Amino acid sequence: MIVATAGHVDHGKTTLIKALTGTDPTHLPEERKRGMTMDLGFVGMALPRNGFIGFIDVPGHERLVRNMLAGITGVDLALLIVAADDGIMPQTREHLEILDLLGVSEGAIALTKIDRVDPTRLAEVTASIAALLGPTHLAGAPIFPVSAPSDMGIAALREYLISRAAQGRRLRHGALFRLSIDRKFTVKGAGLVLTGTIASGSVTVGDRLTLVRLGKTLRVRGLHTHQHAVERLGAGERCALNLVSADLDPGHVARGDWIVAPQVAVATRHLDARLLLAAGTILKDGALVLFCHGAASIGARLVLLLRDASPLYVQLVFDEPVHALARDAFILRHAGDRKTLAGGVVLDPFPPVRGRRRPERIAVLTALDQPVARGALANLLRLSPDGIELARFAQAWNLRTEEIEALRASTGMVRFDDRGYEGAQWQKGRETILRSVKRFHAAHPDDFGPRTAQLLETELADCGRHLARAILDSLIRDKELIREGAQMRRPTHEIELSTAEETLWRQIAPLLGPDRRPMTVNDIAKQQRLDPKTVTRVLERVTRAGDVTRIAAGRYLHKSAFLEFAARAQALAAESENGLFDAAAFRDRTNLGRTISIELLECFDRIGFTRRIGDHRRVLKPAAES
Repeated sequence: MIVATAGHVDHGKTTLIKALTGTDPTHLPEERKRGMTMDLGFVGMALPRNGFIGFIDVPGHERLVRNMLAGITGVDLALLIVAADDGIMPQTREHLEILDLLGVSEGAIALTKIDRVDPTRLAEVTASIAALLGPTHLAGAPIFPVSAPSDMGIAALREYLISRAAQGRRLRHGALFRLSIDRKFTVKGAGLVLTGTIASGSVTVGDRLTLVRLGKTLRVRGLHTHQHAVERLGAGERCALNLVSADLDPGHVARGDWIVAPQVAVATRHLDARLLLAAGTILKDGALVLFCHGAASIGARLVLLLRDASPLYVQLVFDEPVHALARDAFILRHAGDRKTLAGGVVLDPFPPVRGRRRPERIAVLTALDQPVARGALANLLRLSPDGIELARFAQAWNLRTEEIEALRASTGMVRFDDRGYEGAQWQKGRETILRSVKRFHAAHPDDFGPRTAQLLETELADCGRHLARAILDSLIRDKELIREGAQMRRPTHEIELSTAEETLWRQIAPLLGPDRRPMTVNDIAKQQRLDPKTVTRVLERVTRAGDVTRIAAGRYLHKSAFLEFAARAQALAAESENGLFDAAAFRDRTNLGRTISIELLECFDRIGFTRRIGDHRRVLKPAAES
């Protein structure tokens, strides 16, 4: 469990942690010289059975609130320190406000320096703290009167923290490793070491991670937590990573950089979020703010998506790429006077820039404003007639592939290729198409089927482009429909020729047999004294019925003849030592001219019966299966 202290300068945070753990969290010579915490301090207290409570000692000086934000983000429990002699001070209020804006609801109050006040003063300060907590997430949090130098009350506070640790950590979003760097240093003989609190996922010695800002890959050579070498660490634990990289200059690594699993190594210059305003704050569209997230503070421009609305949805436009994912908490501060303006939660790290204020986009943000991915996905699918890009959703919510599959099952989502679709809409679209094709066959038994464009424009007009195409492709994949050129038909549908067409087909069919050379439409029309257009129409109909194969423009061959020529090609390949044959050998085996042989071989290639390799061809599968 990670516990972060917060409170006004010189209220005894560092002394309290030393009393609880026996370790002084100050680590910088300047801190020890001044007796004041200037940067984050980290120490651990071993639990009775196993594990640690990690303490983050954050500075109380007003100019160092940025460090306080770096330490407090992602903690399990906040320990707010108030000195009994001073009582509630400006940084007490500001730190409590930041905790509240970040939604921290687990915490306790350490009322320090009680040896310096009388019982009346102690009661007054206790009552004022309870009143201050009343309207916040920490309302009703226990208050522990303590005196660190004499150990008064320390045991009770320690037992409370141990009991809270036994109850488990808070829910942490994301399955893949993420860590915001709050310290970096080099160790002789080991190299670069980066520290931080693991925001999500886990890390194991040997893993490869990505430094997002630089796009560099690093290998984990060693892991430490609370001065202990370990093989694996997980979300919510303090972590020191010894990292190696062939081409990384340690001087280029900065505090606030994110090191993450490669799957979520993404950055954005825009994100949409929901804000909770600090008391008295009025935000202006276009205001310049500081986005405090993890251990970083980055300049941004604020775009109000809805004015005077609750909840308050905004888009942040950054000065530089930012790594942030859905459900990440952050604080906004004024870019000039550094006053805390609001707390927020990321809803969409990959938002559109155009149309960002449209009602349908606000509806999407409302759908995404959910505490867990399942709720967000279910809502988003209902609002997405074109489906959603699953890889992008998985990145935004830090999900593994198996988690997306579990969400598919629990939400009824249909996955086709790389997109997800709402199950009921998908099924409705499929049934609509099949009914439409069936009606077309009944009304036009002599036609192959409706045109694909007609189905898309009429039957699937309410669907998005991706969904409509995916529905048709799925019906073809499942052999519910057969695509022939620009038209669709059911597999059971057979084209019915008119009496005149049937008579004409019986007249020209013998001319396309296996003992005849493939004939062109003009040859047939001239020999039988027929109109070429009429011959073409009949041959196209029987081609769609599967009785004839069109081997080239205007040249047709009876199916039996086509299979016979294919068999001769297969025999040539079988007789060859390397399974290859050329056009000349095929021409000689079939007694066809060179032009017709080439046209037939190119037809074999198109249907996947053969593959051309230089001047030769290889048979891939039986012609009947092509």
